[in-house]
Amino acid sequence: MSSETTLELYKRYATEQDKCVYFLLAAAGAGIGFVVQRTDGALIGPPQFAAALAILCWGLSFWSGCLHIRARLLTVYNNMTLNQLYDGSHPMQPPPQMFEAIVANTNASFDRATRRAARSGRWQFALLVAGAIALVVWRFWDMYERTFPRRA
Repeated sequence: MSSETTLELYKRYATEQDKCVYFLLAAAGAGIGFVVQRTDGALIGPPQFAAALAILCWGLSFWSGCLHIRARLLTVYNNMTLNQLYDGSHPMQPPPQMFEAIVANTNASFDRATRRAARSGRWQFALLVAGAIALVVWRFWDMYERTFPRRA
């Protein structure tokens, strides 16, 4: 496979991954909005704890998605820095005796950012799903209480 084809596939992969991250961010925000709208004026009771859990999960999912974006941007920045260092075009090109140490440091930063992006991406999705499960529990719990009211 040519390097041009590989580059094109990488660009397409990155674009699709970005779309997925932003879709999950939008889904978390929409979930929060839905629960807030549906609980407007509701009395606090046991079913609302599941609703609060859903909001908490979606809020953390949104936060994880933002961390994921920041980590991905840092990986791109580190990659750009490495390319500039190897090309000799970095604005603060180090002297030859420091070159290997700076490259090693940039590689370490790249690896940390890559691991952070992967971890936050997994949490973003897992927390979105957990919020959806809490939403379903909340809705069934609420319907149960309306169908079979407690006697005082």
